[in-house]
Amino acid sequence: MNIKPWISILIPSYEYPEGVFRILNLIELAENSDIECVIADDSESNSIELLVRSHPLYLEGKVIYIKNQPAIGAVRNWNSLLNRASGDYILLMHHDECPEHPDFFNQLIEYHASPPLGFSLYRALQIDVIPNRT
Repeated sequence: MNIKPWISILIPSYEYPEGVFRILNLIELAENSDIECVIADDSESNSIELLVRSHPLYLEGKVIYIKNQPAIGAVRNWNSLLNRASGDYILLMHHDECPEHPDFFNQLIEYHASPPLGFSLYRALQIDVIPNRT
């Protein structure tokens, strides 16, 4: 019998393993293990795949990794993830979005627990990986 996860964290990714790594590490800190994490990778390289497949969450069976071959493009990638989600809630978190606070997922769980919410937004900061560009 499959139990429906509380939340599906969906990560569309493309050639940015550092961002995926940061998100996975934050998910790992979450106290609620009722989380589904699905990563759909549109990258040409295998850098994200290698990172994900070696991460403890993947090794514990808590991450689903999909390599799109051939690449399907950004919007189709997002939609494919939305179609795969099975959680009561969905969080679409792009590979270059990472919460500032290390306790983000625990706070999200707490805010949704009492009173139950139907919808929420969060603030994301863009991470500039190429400093001093004009």
